[in-house]
Amino acid sequence: MRTRAAVTIKSVGWGRPRPGFTLIEVLVVVAIIALLVSILLPSMARAREMARRAICASRLHNMGVSVHEYSHDNKGKIIECRAAALSSENPSKDPDGYAASIQVCINPRRAAPGTAGAKPEDLVDWQGVAKRYHLDRELWECPNRPGAFFYEGNASIGIQGYDNVSLRSKGYKVRDDDNFNQWMLGYQYFGGMVEWKNERGAFKSRSPRDANSKPQWALAADSLIKVDGQPWGGGIDRDRWENIPPHPAASGEPDGGNILTFDGAVSWVRFGRMRYIHDWQGNGTRKSYWYQSDLGDFARR
Repeated sequence: MRTRAAVTIKSVGWGRPRPGFTLIEVLVVVAIIALLVSILLPSMARAREMARRAICASRLHNMGVSVHEYSHDNKGKIIECRAAALSSENPSKDPDGYAASIQVCINPRRAAPGTAGAKPEDLVDWQGVAKRYHLDRELWECPNRPGAFFYEGNASIGIQGYDNVSLRSKGYKVRDDDNFNQWMLGYQYFGGMVEWKNERGAFKSRSPRDANSKPQWALAADSLIKVDGQPWGGGIDRDRWENIPPHPAASGEPDGGNILTFDGAVSWVRFGRMRYIHDWQGNGTRKSYWYQSDLGDFARR
């Protein structure tokens, strides 16, 4: 007769309390985790910032491509920054008394279609042009300045197609408590700029005005503008100057910025190399900084 062998299961201590961690061991683990976090977080923040700088540079490069595509199709003309009335000291720069000088915005157009006496350049729909050439919305702004591209105006001055209700229905950000008719940008844009003005005087600009402009002239740059003598990011109308400087150092001062030159190249420039070149009021209340190698008469005065 076959019999089954008895199997003995040896106790392995089930049910006995296991020894836990001592307080010293817990504190050591917490200290190690805290040390790792303190080492890794700055590195992660730096990596995120470098990624945003790369996106910023890509958007500026695409801006240059759009401007050149438009120029190629329109006899060398380029998209212009906002025109502003010239001072009484410079009435002859433009026959209409206007010059492109406000580098943080562009006009929709100076006049509505059908306006008596309007010239062709008065009817150019600059934002429509930009959109047709793939330059729209967030492509006008650094990723560190989200929402900086918006329309300023009100129902009473809205030019055809640029009333606030229509724009909101298309998903655009609109600020309607100002009597302006302009698109605010998230970059400085120098296309068409006639002159540079600052506390030292008025100077013929070295900014691109047509397809024959010098390749090393800056077409656009990060928004490095100091307002009303306040600390960076301060001054009136905080929503216009929010997140300036877009790439700050630990001190809050600008670390630097991306510069797009007319040849399509984008380079990172440390703030220490930049100059206060332009202020559209000419009195130091809107100090605009950027860098380019050719400063013309401005560098000689």
